[in-house]
Amino acid sequence: ELNGQYKRLYAQAYGALAAAEELRGAVDSGYWTGDRLLSAQKRICAILHRHGSVSKSGKKEQKHCFASAISCKGLIRLSEEVNKLCKLKYILENDYHGADILLQYAADKAGEMGLDIICCHSPLRPERIEGLILPATGLGLFSSDWDEKDCRHIRLDEMIPLSVQREQRS
Repeated sequence: ELNGQYKRLYAQAYGALAAAEELRGAVDSGYWTGDRLLSAQKRICAILHRHGSVSKSGKKEQKHCFASAISCKGLIRLSEEVNKLCKLKYILENDYHGADILLQYAADKAGEMGLDIICCHSPLRPERIEGLILPATGLGLFSSDWDEKDCRHIRLDEMIPLSVQREQRS
């Protein structure tokens, strides 16, 4: 009896978290179009080219995993494992959901460069990448949902006009 009640409450809580995440993404994902998106993509390309080299073999390996999870004890992150793989980490500020788009773009570009990649998916929305690790280069790109110390930050929110930011806050 108690086990059945726990499973129902857990499913209800997980459903509410997933719905909140979905709503959050739907609110402001339309900000990343045209010149703003192109500018952000150029910045990501520059980082990839600076820290990764194009593979001559053309063979690449793409792995998918979860580096975080939500449990009854709260959010769990595999920070130690990520730190072992990433000597340099960039956090893409995600207030306006640019990181969601740019991490997918970075995964595609790294694949075109022939680099091995590990895509870390969101536990709430597995179709969304919350982190990208390039093990051969020691580079990691993460959304601000994965904020750790000793990371470089890319302020994507500064690309959004102030008028839009003020409107969003009100």
